[in-house]
Amino acid sequence: MPHGDPTRVLKSHVLMFRHRKKLPWKQHKVQLVFFLAIAEKDAQVMKKIIHSIAALTEHDVDQLLKLDDEQFKNKIIQHFKE
Repeated sequence: MPHGDPTRVLKSHVLMFRHRKKLPWKQHKVQLVFFLAIAEKDAQVMKKIIHSIAALTEHDVDQLLKLDDEQFKNKIIQHFKE
């Protein structure tokens, strides 16, 4: 989960990259990557987002990867709001 330096981020963003094939990432193979750029003022929100991402199980990720773009977006937004 790459992330930006909060002192250099003007506006917070969470970007997601998903790929149909597994890509090497350190000692793992991944298909879903979250990129975080969180401004200092949003530090508390960052903690919630990180916890939401960490709560995703392998089954959750497999199900997300099967969704079309709109369904994927809606499911991720719903997950972060919980």
